[in-house]
Amino acid sequence: MTKYFFFAGIISGGLLGCTKEGPVGDKYIRLSYGQTYCSDPWGNTGADSINLKKMGIYLDSIKLYVADAELKQVSAPDMCAACFCKTGKVFYVTTFDEPSMVSKFRDLGFE
Repeated sequence: MTKYFFFAGIISGGLLGCTKEGPVGDKYIRLSYGQTYCSDPWGNTGADSINLKKMGIYLDSIKLYVADAELKQVSAPDMCAACFCKTGKVFYVTTFDEPSMVSKFRDLGFE
C-alpha cells in the first residue's frame, strides 16, 4: 500500500509540477484562409485531415507558429474548377498576435 502512495505521489507531483510557459504577452489571434482547388502553397489532396496536416507542416517549415488549426466548410464551392477557385472551405489558424508573425501570415493570404 505504501508503494502505491509513493508512486501516486511521484506521478501527481510530476504532472502538477510541469507547466508550459508561453512568451511574455502571449496574446493570440485567429486568422483565416480560403482554400483553393490547387493553388494553396501546401497543396490540396482532397482529404481535409491530410490538407490540414500538410498546411501545418508547411507553416512549420517556414517558421510560422500555429497554436491551433482547423478546416471548416463555410459555403458552397465556386462554380469554376480552376486552381484559384475556392472550395468553400476555410482554414483557421490561431497564432501569436505579434506584428511580424501576423504580417508573414498575411503575405500568404491569411486574413
